[in-house]
Amino acid sequence: MIINQNSEFLFGFEAVMTNPNGDPDQENKPRMDYETSTVLVSDERRKRDVRDFLKAKGFQIFVDTLADKKVPMDKMFEYIYDQWLSDNEKVETFLSGHDEVKQLWDELGLNEVKSYEDLKKKIKDSKRKDYLTQVNNSVLTHIIKTSLIDIRLFGSAMAVEDVTRTYAGPIQIAWGYSLHPVQLVKSNTITSIMNDDASTFGKKHKLHYAFICHYGTINKFSAKYTGMTEEDREIFRKSLVQGMLADR
Repeated sequence: MIINQNSEFLFGFEAVMTNPNGDPDQENKPRMDYETSTVLVSDERRKRDVRDFLKAKGFQIFVDTLADKKVPMDKMFEYIYDQWLSDNEKVETFLSGHDEVKQLWDELGLNEVKSYEDLKKKIKDSKRKDYLTQVNNSVLTHIIKTSLIDIRLFGSAMAVEDVTRTYAGPIQIAWGYSLHPVQLVKSNTITSIMNDDASTFGKKHKLHYAFICHYGTINKFSAKYTGMTEEDREIFRKSLVQGMLADR
């Protein structure tokens, strides 16, 4: 069942002798609001923990790496599209529910296409460029609703050629902050920091203690566009906690 009501949530956690979210512009020190002496944690830190946990549990995610390397959004889009095209059952299921697309699909003889590059070439050769955008929007929305749980939860601005849809995330998470002033540990500990294929040395910064809270919302209208379900919400709630525990 698609989410049918708006809701709000709070997520709180303790940070003890650790760095909950390093700032790369400040030698990886904990992110701080120095006027109030409170520690900050970005929403992206929470989303990354959730995505990593979901991936470890076998869910397919869009914001990911290929062969342990970061890739542009268009490359990930093409990779996922190729996977989908190679599965005849998934393609037939999609076409059975999209009559207009199926008619054009049959008209252009796309049933034998197994890669996005071939699909794009065949459509453009037919001089029906508008059809490519229409197909991409429909196919991508279908893949999100059936496979890509992280976009169902958090949405994505699809900066990909021949895709005009954007997906506002039903789940919005604000930056977290400590509910009290915090103190940094004065430590001269030296640690090795890996950067790509090289390593450097630096200080290991951390906090004595912080209780940090994130505020968030879940929007029923955005859920209709991404296909976020009640089950997805339960998976998200568990991933918030277990994703953090897995990344201690």
